[in-house]
Amino acid sequence: MTASRSIRSTGYAMLSGRHRFYVQERDKAERLDGQADFTTVWKFADGRWRMHRVLSYAHGPVPYTPPPRTTTLPVAVLQRYAGRYRSPRIGIIQIAVAGDHLTLTAGSFIATLYPQSTTRFFAMERDLRFDFETNGDGLSKTLVVYENGVVSERAMRDDPAAREE
Repeated sequence: MTASRSIRSTGYAMLSGRHRFYVQERDKAERLDGQADFTTVWKFADGRWRMHRVLSYAHGPVPYTPPPRTTTLPVAVLQRYAGRYRSPRIGIIQIAVAGDHLTLTAGSFIATLYPQSTTRFFAMERDLRFDFETNGDGLSKTLVVYENGVVSERAMRDDPAAREE
């Protein structure tokens, strides 16, 4: 009771936290779009607590948390995806095997790719997914890049082995 008397005697209280912002677009699933910190100042007047001021600050994207690594592929499967891919917007995208995962290099951008399935990979660094579309023998022909769940790039394999069917 002492704490509530103390708060009531000053007439003010504060509540701080973090709120998240979601976007709902037509015919699409709701998605998390951003977050911000907030502080609310409450004032005790006329026997009631009333919101007095609201401060919202530090607006920005929600920090990316990569999915857990639950799939491991044999090196032979990873090697099917290694090679050069060419996209109209980015240019050359190089995929290489690095132990139990792939690395993607596009200009100065480098990403570490881990498998989610036999043909789908995710980046550790940010919300990117990569689908390798294969021909009949399992060799990758096309690399499809998804950013925040939306196709952002399609790159065709550019090395000679991939052109052979």
